[in-house]
Amino acid sequence: MASMYLAEIGEPIAPNLDALRKYFGLSYTEARVACAIAKGLCPAQVAQEFGVSHETVRNQLRAVFYKTDTHTQSQVAAIVLQLSAKELAA
Repeated sequence: MASMYLAEIGEPIAPNLDALRKYFGLSYTEARVACAIAKGLCPAQVAQEFGVSHETVRNQLRAVFYKTDTHTQSQVAAIVLQLSAKELAA
């Protein structure tokens, strides 16, 4: 039976960069983009926050999609949060 970690309302789950890099083989920058997407930022906001072009973020997000076998930003967010919750429970 799978165990479940429940966060209290208002308690955000912090994305785990190292776990993303280890489990999916993401680069540091790709993991940062994935975490920013999981926090609810759109690619344009990520580009502004990181001080890079929107096209750079789009390319990094494509790499994240490929390495995580996802196709949408919501799937990336779900994976990031699931992995982070799993790391907290361990």
